[in-house]
Amino acid sequence: MVSRLGFAILVGSTVGALLVVAITEFVLIACKKKPLGHYVNEFMVHYPWFAGVLALVFGAMVAHFFLNITHG
Repeated sequence: MVSRLGFAILVGSTVGALLVVAITEFVLIACKKKPLGHYVNEFMVHYPWFAGVLALVFGAMVAHFFLNITHG
């Protein structure tokens, strides 16, 4: 079971992280610098194993959600 406080912390931290990324992206673009996606892409090109593991983890999380959606 998830408590209300735990759920509020999860939602707040997720929205907060997305807000920080969006503001950072906006500031970088406004200052005529490369956006965050450029740096993420360069990192993933230099470390393809990390990109593969990250894709595997996200795929497992999505599969876990859809495989257990009917169990309550």
